[in-house]
Amino acid sequence: MTDYSNNKIRRILVIENEAEISPLISRMLNSETVRVDTIKDGEMAEQMLQERDYALCIIDLGTFMAKDKQLYRYMNEKYPNLLNGAIFTAGGVLDEDAKVFMAQIGRQFLHKPFAPDRLKEMVLNTIKYSNA
Repeated sequence: MTDYSNNKIRRILVIENEAEISPLISRMLNSETVRVDTIKDGEMAEQMLQERDYALCIIDLGTFMAKDKQLYRYMNEKYPNLLNGAIFTAGGVLDEDAKVFMAQIGRQFLHKPFAPDRLKEMVLNTIKYSNA
């Protein structure tokens, strides 16, 4: 990945329940200026968010919507700026609840499988414009 404007290391939290996808995202994004942490559920996400400062979250929509949107409520209350800059991913067909949610929040979305270059572009633009 490219340096965003200085040598500050940015951390990205990937919340993904599909075990084969997290390592791919990590390999795509890890660099001298980016460190990627990957976890598989909302409970682990809450713990990681408390322990480290993240510039960006990449969130699997299925994981995010699980347990009656518990992670959404937590992030909306404690980390609204991080939630506002999140990149969401999903595979398959979105259920109606997920479609309504995505329309309401108007966030960036990548449908799996996504091109590595598209993910990198979205990450670079998100971090650049959030000044994280």
